[in-house]
Amino acid sequence: MEAERSENHRFHYLLEFKKTERKWHFPFLAALCIGSCLFIGYFLGKPNYGSLSSLGALTILYSPLRLSPSG
Repeated sequence: MEAERSENHRFHYLLEFKKTERKWHFPFLAALCIGSCLFIGYFLGKPNYGSLSSLGALTILYSPLRLSPSG
């Protein structure tokens, strides 16, 4: 009984929604950045290069929420 409870608790975190400060369009931007790299690589006949460049496109996930004012 205890093992079943801990297993359900473990999967609870996979389905949990948390509040975030990011905008709603951010997941679509990430998908567009990654998908465009994959599509271009496939279109040019170099899917290996497309998959490698899609890893570089993941840097959009680490962009700051707001740019700090310079000065």
